[in-house]
Amino acid sequence: DAAYLYTGILCGYEVSDQGELDRLLLTQTQRRKLADDRSLDGSNADAVRFYPIAGDIFVLRYSEIKTLNVSYLSLPES
Repeated sequence: DAAYLYTGILCGYEVSDQGELDRLLLTQTQRRKLADDRSLDGSNADAVRFYPIAGDIFVLRYSEIKTLNVSYLSLPES
């Protein structure tokens, strides 16, 4: 009934029998309704935007994703 934005850490993925991306597995996942996004004038800039999702792993079906933004972290060698 609404569009959501999700944020989290990718901990894995699953592919279909045809080798296409099927599901993304996220940890530390949070979400917010797209309609609750900040207005251009910043009137709700102090509002809490994301809400934690209970559970260890959140499974997101790739077929339901409209857009995807990925940030990479560089970890130091151990």
